[in-house]
Amino acid sequence: MVQAPGRPKGKGRVRTKEQERDAQKVIADRTPDQLKVPYALWARQAVRELVERRYGRKRAVRP
Repeated sequence: MVQAPGRPKGKGRVRTKEQERDAQKVIADRTPDQLKVPYALWARQAVRELVERRYGRKRAVRP
């Protein structure tokens, strides 16, 4: 079997699987303004701010 190029799946993750599932559930169930995030829709910046607030981890927004 040929190994796919790039880093292995899941390598280099900052958040745990539980944190990722929690963030996905929060984003699916609520709007940014309900969570006091100053955006109307879930754009990358809004998600970044939510994750920073909930988990204390600051991440850059990739282009």
